Amino acid sequence: MIPFILYGFLFLVLIYYNGCFGLFKDEQIRPLHYTLYFAIKLIAVPAFYFLYQIVYGGIEHLDAGKFYSDVCSFNQLASDNLPEFLKALTGLQNENPGSYIHTHLLLKTQQWDNGLIRSFLFNDNRVLIRLHGVLHFLAFRSYFVHALFATFYSYIGLQLIYKSLKHLFKQKEHFLFGSFVLFPSLWLFTGALLKEPITVLCIGLILFTWHSLFKTNKRKITYVLLNIIMLLFSIILKPYILLPIYGVFGIYFALGQRLSTLKFSLAFFLLLFLGSISINQWLQHKKNKSLLGVLASRHLQFNAVAQGGIFLANDSMFLRLPYDSSLITKVSTSHENNLRIKKGAGYTYWLHDNNTDTLYCSYHTDTLNLFHEAFRIQPSRSNILLPPLNGHFLTLLKNTPSVMYYVCLFPFYTNARGLLDYVISIENTLLLLAVLGLILCFIKQPSLRPFLISLITLSLLLFIIIGYTSPNTGAIVRYRCLLIPFLLASGLSAFTPLNPFRKKPN
Repeated sequence: MIPFILYGFLFLVLIYYNGCFGLFKDEQIRPLHYTLYFAIKLIAVPAFYFLYQIVYGGIEHLDAGKFYSDVCSFNQLASDNLPEFLKALTGLQNENPGSYIHTHLLLKTQQWDNGLIRSFLFNDNRVLIRLHGVLHFLAFRSYFVHALFATFYSYIGLQLIYKSLKHLFKQKEHFLFGSFVLFPSLWLFTGALLKEPITVLCIGLILFTWHSLFKTNKRKITYVLLNIIMLLFSIILKPYILLPIYGVFGIYFALGQRLSTLKFSLAFFLLLFLGSISINQWLQHKKNKSLLGVLASRHLQFNAVAQGGIFLANDSMFLRLPYDSSLITKVSTSHENNLRIKKGAGYTYWLHDNNTDTLYCSYHTDTLNLFHEAFRIQPSRSNILLPPLNGHFLTLLKNTPSVMYYVCLFPFYTNARGLLDYVISIENTLLLLAVLGLILCFIKQPSLRPFLISLITLSLLLFIIIGYTSPNTGAIVRYRCLLIPFLLASGLSAFTPLNPFRKKPN
């Protein structure tokens, strides 16, 4: 904890005395307030760690702990074989079976290859592991320092979001910034070594580059290049979250303040429709799947993983056994496939050449086939049962109300099962109040209508995607926290007074 305290104190001093080299300077938010906001965010680091230590028995088997373990393994390459480390850092590594990277990285990590196995697009965990593999040189082998670094760059992302939208919240700047800093689940998950902090940074950079491109003519080439880089990161990191944000806010910043509400609405929905058709055609041509097929496939994969179990793989199949170590035995072999399934075991499996069909084996007889362990996950207790899409758009429409209920209103006090569920219930209450505020803002503030149309459409789209691709209460809370603060800041600002901390002009 000592390195965490020292680094935290250093960041607080830098923010207070020079805005951390100008990153946190604003006409309306004072240096003291930026410092206090960051101090509040820092509390999330020990809060997350000890909460999961008490409730879930430690972070070792959770994403944060797995990422930290993988970061240590990745950084160890620098000491053992610097050229191979540099190759892995730049994506030029050889991962074929028997290669150095395969033996010393793939077989020693859990998350390095995980995003590639379970996601239709990249959802690449390697971005985070590579970044923190470099930061590990400064982290004194401390998880808390890594979480602090994640907290800091997510704070930069929140500042960029604020800078991009504050023109819509005049005299309510503190409420805008505070909605992102203090929203409970976003506060908690950006205080850990997870993909949420780097995703927040990407969202901030997306909004800032779009805003800067259409606000000023200065350094336009710089913003164009940075915007293109953020498009690439959106595809690699969390495409089902970041790509819709990239497209919707791109349309808003390009047209929202130049067209009337009616003209903007027509252009907005036409461009969204054409963009969706184009992506759908590209997916069918390149991947032989439609957008709806991707959604259905992701839903099936998440359900399989959320049930928990021991996941094995070889060159021909990927399978899930019950969470029972007695069902597998280890054999002596130099190959990575060194696990054998016991006779009589039942499992679910997918063939690599047709992973859309879920197959079942009730009684295993082939005890010669060997596998390697991909990962193991304890069964989740908060799964949400939703009917499979089966590639039918009408099924999606029929079940959208149920999806929206679970994303926006579950749990809600009466069905809360513990302290964390009550916190989520409070978030859901704030979301309901925000919806009322959005209606008031739409009626009373015509100048905000293009932004509200963009935000509400984006929210509905992402809530449906999140609900179907991650039908688990914990996963939903993690993913939706990236979006809800936008709704809270926009909706609840209708009920808030003018900024009491606003600097007065000289």
